[in-house]
Amino acid sequence: MESLLDSFLDVPYVRTLKKESLFNQFYSDLVTELPARIEVPGTQFHVFYALGMGAKYEKHYLHYFAHPDIRRRNMNHETFFFFCPEEWTAEVLSCCGMRPQEQSAETE
Repeated sequence: MESLLDSFLDVPYVRTLKKESLFNQFYSDLVTELPARIEVPGTQFHVFYALGMGAKYEKHYLHYFAHPDIRRRNMNHETFFFFCPEEWTAEVLSCCGMRPQEQSAETE
């Protein structure tokens, strides 16, 4: 697990991130207006939704996206990723209409 965490930090752009850049990215997410019920043919919006975030966030996804695939969990997505990597992988593959064994067969 530690080598996985280290791999995220051993990326050149992570070492060069500035606080101002992070602020600008998150701030732009807050102030960018979106239309309601976004729907793009041939695409699907997937959300790993932490129940602890509260109903207002789920309501937000339902407002802005026409048919979101909301994957509800009683943990945040970072916890899910780092502490349940096999389940997380299966969930991501499920979003893509795949199963873990299909994915591993394709990479051989």
